[in-house]
Amino acid sequence: MKKIIVALVMLFMLNGCVDSSEVERLESEKQELQSKIDELERHAQEAEQHFSEVKSQTEELENEVQKLKSSVNDFGYMNWRSVVPDVESNTSHVSSNLDDLKMKLDELESDIDELQNP
Repeated sequence: MKKIIVALVMLFMLNGCVDSSEVERLESEKQELQSKIDELERHAQEAEQHFSEVKSQTEELENEVQKLKSSVNDFGYMNWRSVVPDVESNTSHVSSNLDDLKMKLDELESDIDELQNP
């Protein structure tokens, strides 16, 4: 986009059709567009970071769910009094990770909204 604007300005200048106020207007427009591009790139980087965090927390949550399933399976052949603390602990981890994941998803949704509606 930047190259196109510069080329148009040069073309008009060569033809003598552009006065200095037109050049200034085009330069100002170019700067505004560059600012918008920079802002969108920043939002895209934030969205990528939040996506990576969500992906990581999803994997952690899956691991915690597997631990919880394993603890529940222990009810079948172990004394329930020794299994319950593990189940409670794993349930707490799953709940905490789920809350973190929900928060990151909200942040990611906000970033996506900002990208779609700058």
